[in-house]
Amino acid sequence: LFPRSVSCSTLEILFTRDKPGSWSLSQPSLEAFHQIVANSFDVYLLTQVVSDEEEDMFRKIILNSGLIEAGLNPDKILFCSTLDGRRHMVRQLNTELHIDTHPQVITPLQPYIYELVYIKTPTITIPSNEAKNIFVFDSLLSCFNIH
Repeated sequence: LFPRSVSCSTLEILFTRDKPGSWSLSQPSLEAFHQIVANSFDVYLLTQVVSDEEEDMFRKIILNSGLIEAGLNPDKILFCSTLDGRRHMVRQLNTELHIDTHPQVITPLQPYIYELVYIKTPTITIPSNEAKNIFVFDSLLSCFNIH
């Protein structure tokens, strides 16, 4: 998969839950994002939050991650509060590839987005799928064949 524009949900992909309400950067995914951004992909990061304070926390983590220095446009760090909001943002961005962990985001986008990727998580069951533009990977690294 080598699209020019990518949108990606960050929860359970770039960020991993340490305990309820506590998140940390996934170092393997951060390394993958550094490579994706450095290779001139147009990247949008979408984070679903429950409060302004949580948005501030995630924004600070992303801004201090080195992704801006690698080429991520800080104006493309986006936030929403619901799964529907996440899906609508992806639809409006109309990127060539969207990466997510949730079927309520991926499945309705199937007719509109060229390639969709599920990243497997232990907490969400991915439905069986017949669509030719939906792919399933164990990690962001495997999605972009990064070793």
